[in-house]
Amino acid sequence: TLVRLQNHPWPGNIRDMENTIERSVLLSKRDILEPDDLIFPLSIDSKESLATLPEPYEGFSLAGYLDDTRKQLIFRALELSDDNQSEAARLLGISPQAVHKFLKTLDSSSNQS
Repeated sequence: TLVRLQNHPWPGNIRDMENTIERSVLLSKRDILEPDDLIFPLSIDSKESLATLPEPYEGFSLAGYLDDTRKQLIFRALELSDDNQSEAARLLGISPQAVHKFLKTLDSSSNQS
């Protein structure tokens, strides 16, 4: 995990790395963060965006991939809006209730651990 973090390009400041680690820990189902648990920010460069998509394989879960992507986008919108749920919802084109429900689901799942 540390090697993967060290090898990732970090064009922004240290907050980018901190946010990646925090997001990955929140969404990981394990007690110890594994390399595959790391959720890196999505690339905005359209040429790179297709290259960063995972290769489908037997056992691949499109629903799981889309769920993880949704989580990343909501976290990114919250980050951009300084954790203002209404603003994050506006950025994503969803209702503030959807953002609140998402956060409540995360909170209840982390309390069950």
